[in-house]
Amino acid sequence: MTGTVIEGRIRVDQEIEIPALKEKKKVKGLESWKELCQTCLRVGFSRFRFLVIKALFSVCSPGLLTEVKSCIASVNVVSFYRGTTSSGMKVHVSTGFDTVMAECQFLRPEGEEFEQLSTLEAPCVCWMTFDRPVYSRVGSFYIASKLDHQGRGCRFLFHGHFDEILKAHKVRRFLRRVRSGRAERVENPRSIVCNSLFKKETKMSLFEGMPVSLSTGEVGRVVGAFGKGGKARLEIGEVVEVHMHLKKYLGEKTVAGYLPPPNC
Repeated sequence: MTGTVIEGRIRVDQEIEIPALKEKKKVKGLESWKELCQTCLRVGFSRFRFLVIKALFSVCSPGLLTEVKSCIASVNVVSFYRGTTSSGMKVHVSTGFDTVMAECQFLRPEGEEFEQLSTLEAPCVCWMTFDRPVYSRVGSFYIASKLDHQGRGCRFLFHGHFDEILKAHKVRRFLRRVRSGRAERVENPRSIVCNSLFKKETKMSLFEGMPVSLSTGEVGRVVGAFGKGGKARLEIGEVVEVHMHLKKYLGEKTVAGYLPPPNC
């Protein structure tokens, strides 16, 4: 059997693992350019007794490579690719000596969660789910391409390294949404009632305690429902002060209102 050493070295009597077969073997002899040798570095021809495999595969030190079905990978955009790279699309992922189809979801990390992106928007990471397992490890280089692309132009989409190998095919993701309502009345200096923020049938308890922001700049939270028509009661963190700026003309009984310039 022949092969190329791409990292490290291989020696006679060294134990190696064939991850695809889940087997371990011992190197019985080595040849480099038809000459027997004890160790091969970078390029060599390796012989394993009683082993015949008719496929391209990787061998490694025991435990070095892991079966990867799903992973989180870093993303570096290939600027020469002119198409749109969308979440959910399938691409060819090449890593090591293997090329496998994988579904890609582009995510933006936020703590232990990820924001779901509709397209590749740097900076982001890629959640890959492979059609069949590949054998790799954290830190391995990959490149994603559209090898079935028929038109002109670059077929390479992006590249990077495997950052995390996932044991479960699940990642906690979220989409950002904005709800807008209108202030209807002021109950007291720290409480207002708003409408149009929720529907009549909305289960308000799901939103209790969630933060809200007002167009005037104040920040508050949802306290609960106000009646049964979908209205909500909001609590403002600080008392909202109202300032009226007046011009009182000296020697006259005239008063006029005005608004000062911003930041004054």
